[in-house]
Amino acid sequence: MRISPLPICALIPTYNNGGTIVDVVRRTYAYLRDIIVVVDGCTDNTLEQLQQLDFPITVVAYKKNRGKGYALKKGFQKAKEMDFEYALTLDSDGQHYPEDIPLLVKALYKNPQALIVGNRGLNHENMPNQNKFANRLSNFFFRLQTGVNLPDTQTGMRIYPLQKLSGLSLLTSRYEAELALLVWAAWHDVLLIPVPIRVFYPPKEKRISHFRPFYDFLRITILNTLLTILAVIYGYPRLYWKTIYCFAVWGPLMLFVVQPLSLLYFLLFGKNAKTRLTYHRFVSWFAKWCIDHIPGLHVQVHNDYGHVFGNKTMLYICNHQSVLDIIVLLSLMSKSIILTKGWVWNNPVLCVLLRLLDCFPIYYDEAKKRKKILSLLQEGYSIVIFPEGTRTRTGEIGRFHQGAVRMAEEYGLDICPILVQGMFHVLNKNQFRLRGHDVNFFVLPEISITDTTFGNTCLQKSKTLELYYHNRMEMNNNYTVTVLGGGVGGLFTGALLADKGFDVTVLEQLPVAGGGLYSFEKDGEIWQTGMHIVCGLEEGGRVKAILDHLSISVPLEETTMDNSPAPLIGEKEWSYYKGGTFRFVGGSKPLIDALCMFIIRHGGRVLTDEKVEHLTIQDNKVVEVKTQQKTFKSDVVVSSLHPKKLLELTETPIFRQVTIKRIQETPETEGSFKLYLKLKPSTLPFDKVSHYLPDVNLLVLTPPCTRNDEYARTIECVTTMPYDQLAPWQANRKDDYASYEAFKEQKAAEVLQQVKRIYPNIESCIESHFTSTSLTFRDDFLTPEGGMYGMSEALGAVITKVDNLYLTGQNCHLRGLCGTVMTSKEVAEKIGKIYV
Repeated sequence: MRISPLPICALIPTYNNGGTIVDVVRRTYAYLRDIIVVVDGCTDNTLEQLQQLDFPITVVAYKKNRGKGYALKKGFQKAKEMDFEYALTLDSDGQHYPEDIPLLVKALYKNPQALIVGNRGLNHENMPNQNKFANRLSNFFFRLQTGVNLPDTQTGMRIYPLQKLSGLSLLTSRYEAELALLVWAAWHDVLLIPVPIRVFYPPKEKRISHFRPFYDFLRITILNTLLTILAVIYGYPRLYWKTIYCFAVWGPLMLFVVQPLSLLYFLLFGKNAKTRLTYHRFVSWFAKWCIDHIPGLHVQVHNDYGHVFGNKTMLYICNHQSVLDIIVLLSLMSKSIILTKGWVWNNPVLCVLLRLLDCFPIYYDEAKKRKKILSLLQEGYSIVIFPEGTRTRTGEIGRFHQGAVRMAEEYGLDICPILVQGMFHVLNKNQFRLRGHDVNFFVLPEISITDTTFGNTCLQKSKTLELYYHNRMEMNNNYTVTVLGGGVGGLFTGALLADKGFDVTVLEQLPVAGGGLYSFEKDGEIWQTGMHIVCGLEEGGRVKAILDHLSISVPLEETTMDNSPAPLIGEKEWSYYKGGTFRFVGGSKPLIDALCMFIIRHGGRVLTDEKVEHLTIQDNKVVEVKTQQKTFKSDVVVSSLHPKKLLELTETPIFRQVTIKRIQETPETEGSFKLYLKLKPSTLPFDKVSHYLPDVNLLVLTPPCTRNDEYARTIECVTTMPYDQLAPWQANRKDDYASYEAFKEQKAAEVLQQVKRIYPNIESCIESHFTSTSLTFRDDFLTPEGGMYGMSEALGAVITKVDNLYLTGQNCHLRGLCGTVMTSKEVAEKIGKIYV
């Protein structure tokens, strides 16, 4: 299966490797379907071997052997002609493992502008001593010529960004060409990312090598000498001109213009709320000007949640990758108080500016700092802090200290997380050199200080926030998934895909997520919309196994059935209940919240009030999902909507015509009539048995409000209701509301008579009641005819004709919680095999 939606091909140059080329190509084809083999004047049976392959590849062949450098050049040219943006190169002698391709592709997805370099290490069995010496010598010269410490400059397994390849016209024809490509890439600001890979060196007697020790080593030595000379007159000036330019401009500007004028401004006008705000706004503008004038730096702010900076007082937290992070944050928010490290506070270029901006070092006197911060918070300023405390040397997320959360609790501030990605490559802790790069700042959803989903203590919240940042960083580097519908199928599928590393967005058209799992509050009690009795939650059960895998637990109570409700839920579905039947304690909302928070903690998002209105399909792929307010683009789209609703979203056929006809003609399952009874306190003993009356198709149960209830507080009664019984009110219930209410009351009395068969004295226990019909379900959950279980005949599949569009939910296979969760697992596995 193709592992990446990126426009990437495999490029395999070969010279007289007829014994290994077919095996290498076959193993590569398991991961990349687009393969270019350059036959570099082979005199053995290489071409004949390639012609026997039973799948298509592109072959570039010429008669005379020209060397690996020439073969790579021809391969790159062919890849560009075929509109590929990346070429993954590997040797044809079996030295490289095609099974390591996913490692390089994953690194590329994290760094799409980089050149990904395999790192073989230098201590492998059977590795020739001459190779070890040549590699170490090459690494030394490369560091001398570029200032970059790369552990393996001789490996042939790499991913090249074709649009950033420089020096192709100057490329030599032999082995040293790969080293020259790395040097030219480094000189032209291409990021080099090493990735550990495996390597196979056959025993000496079985080894086939075209390396000529004296001749090729001499060529490499001459090339390194030339490159070192070029580094002085061309490479170093290209590498450091941005640094020299920026510090030549910024240093004098800050020292001799901005800081003196700032002091003069406050001396003339004094420091009060008005002058402070004016000065903060000026610095914010100046910070933006500085960021805009760093050559090659492109900063993009992603504010998908509509956060308004300065709208309210908050505590902003941000991961720390570079000293430039502070400048970008200043440009985003004018009313901010930034807490800095001591060396930043005392920096001669920034010290006056930071003091006038009311910033504080971490070590500042606590009493004075608290008094000053309270004063500024009253003026509407927000706090900005880096929970890691310091920049990491790798650009990864470091350990979060508790100070940020403690400060939020101390001052009663909600938290707005900001994730920065890419600034590490611009100016990192390891080297004093500015480089051009794309930088992204992601404004993430606000976190209420009273929200306990991130933990109860400062330590718990700090650890959860650190994990949240780790996962969100990974999500930004991974494949994106848009899930249409936040019901059972949508949430479980979203959680399973988030767990696999996908960046998940769930779009729910209603104000709340949950679908059939949704529970609501009325008359002071919690009531279930659906999922009154669930299965698969016993030890070893299918749903329990998935919840354990996601580390989700919900309060449950086991129940027994006095009769089989198969006519109500279906024979196949009932077969899953043999392992045990359960009811949610206090409603199913904790499960919905847990699934939503799992997705959010893993870097995703669950957006409500986002009704999907259109799917744009091009080249047999969904390229856009449009809602009333926004447009979403992703690699994969999963729909948990009813198939009839899905068909309305696009003019492009997403199923075969026979399937479309079946969807349109298949009747819906019957709707339901529900009678909700609130009981007087301590009047009806709690009943652990759930009752089903088969002759009238009625389910009656007392939902547990807490564990080990002594008395029941509510009764929920569910029976089927044909849709045609509601014909007078189908168009609009409000047109004849009185008769509709009278109909429901009559139906409630009929159901109550049946309930008396179970609880003879029930009428004396009732405090109040209310009802719902399939019209309620139809209008609240937007299902055709308000059917309890969707289509009466399942589609039997989770795939569509569209390459990146999948289905989930109860209309695919089986109904109920267990059936829907199993479908979610199937969808996640199918998508995972293709994209991960």
